[in-house]
Amino acid sequence: MVSVQTIDIADGVVRGITTRKGSFTARAVISNVGIQPTVQKLAGAEHFPAEYVKYVRDLEPGWGCASIRYYLSRKVLDAPMAMIYADDTWYTTERYDRLRRGEWDDDVTIFLTVPGNLDPSMAPPGKQCIVAGSICSPDPLAAEIEEIYRRMDATMTKIFPEAMAAVERRVTEGMGTNQAGGSGMRVAAMVHEHLTHA
Repeated sequence: MVSVQTIDIADGVVRGITTRKGSFTARAVISNVGIQPTVQKLAGAEHFPAEYVKYVRDLEPGWGCASIRYYLSRKVLDAPMAMIYADDTWYTTERYDRLRRGEWDDDVTIFLTVPGNLDPSMAPPGKQCIVAGSICSPDPLAAEIEEIYRRMDATMTKIFPEAMAAVERRVTEGMGTNQAGGSGMRVAAMVHEHLTHA
């Protein structure tokens, strides 16, 4: 993942990305920040037909995902996946509007997966990684995202205290401003061995 300022387009074709560290060419660029920020900010509306830009602007944004990776010093969980929820933790538009006003429920809904329990090569021997996620605003700078991370930690500690006691490292990922890779919008560029510094 790279902090991206623009998706570079010339003659109607994507040419790469520009970051604060420079420009990079790529045969393809995949944006994971949503269609509205991609079209209106990163690529620039001027590169699209006016009717398409209007269509994008009129879309109602969906949800984003706030994710935390918990790296454990030992294997604790046996299940490959789990859902943590209660009748009052499902997000509806009304509940989300209350959350944005600071009216929080005690817990948040969490989906988690333990990749090493699906494929043992996905974790070092004797260790485990839990990838947990919760629904959040699609705006990567939304104020409530840090509170969602805090509540995810609290809910995980309540439900899986043994796992949380074994956490060696915690990395936030997805939306929010306190991510391992920095802050702001993210774009994954398909660059592997074809990446060249412009």
